[in-house]
Amino acid sequence: MLGLLSVWGQEKIQSSFWGCSFGTSQERLLSALESDSLHPMQMEQGLLLKDAELSNTPFQTLAFMFSPLDGGLYKVVASNRYQSRKEAVAHYDEQLSRMKEKYPRLQKVSNPVAEKMSSWMDGDNAVYIGLFPGKDGKTYFVNVNYWNILMQQNIQSDATR
Repeated sequence: MLGLLSVWGQEKIQSSFWGCSFGTSQERLLSALESDSLHPMQMEQGLLLKDAELSNTPFQTLAFMFSPLDGGLYKVVASNRYQSRKEAVAHYDEQLSRMKEKYPRLQKVSNPVAEKMSSWMDGDNAVYIGLFPGKDGKTYFVNVNYWNILMQQNIQSDATR
């Protein structure tokens, strides 16, 4: 029974980053990052960190996106760029294996722009890992996205009004 509970407990998707949960203001997350000696760049819709770790995995970029409706954190996008498909696939497979340990219900999904993608939603939040070809046809990207489902839906709903 304890083993079953520990697996169930692991299935909640990460929703806190540097001690800041989805819905946190940009100012609060910026303060948390800076107190950890990280210095993100400001972007139009959020903050961008270069060469940082997320869930014990190094990423070339981490983007923190904030809602245009209430200013709360709603999405985190981690990305690595690779010069060869072979290298990108190897890193995708390695990262997918680690993520499946944390999220056993992660499942393959189809996406018209991704060569490979797996995703899972826990009811409140979602996560996906994807392998994408670069627009130049020579590079590849492995992206891991975490987002709050309700906040994302509210943003999309507002955009269609």
